[in-house]
Amino acid sequence: VNPTTELLDFGDMSKGTTAVRTVTINNGTFMPMYVLVWKMGGLSDLVDVTDKATGRGASAFKLKPKTEVKIDFAASMPASVNPGEKFTGRVFIFKIPTFGL
Repeated sequence: VNPTTELLDFGDMSKGTTAVRTVTINNGTFMPMYVLVWKMGGLSDLVDVTDKATGRGASAFKLKPKTEVKIDFAASMPASVNPGEKFTGRVFIFKIPTFGL
């Protein structure tokens, strides 16, 4: 994550390479949170989201009270990409209180 803590920036990537950025999601409340990671745009097909601790997909999960999780965003640039092609998109992370559900 870049220093502004608001953007995932993978920079210029060469064909066939992968870059990983890690985001920490914290639940400082007394109730579980449902976390949803939503990718959109041209970047969405190139980025995989995984739980750093378990190695499992992390696009939707429950976060226990007073805990945090680190999730990796791995962008893989296909070997078949055209030089100078630019991929953009957005990633939204929603934390929704479950009210004990």
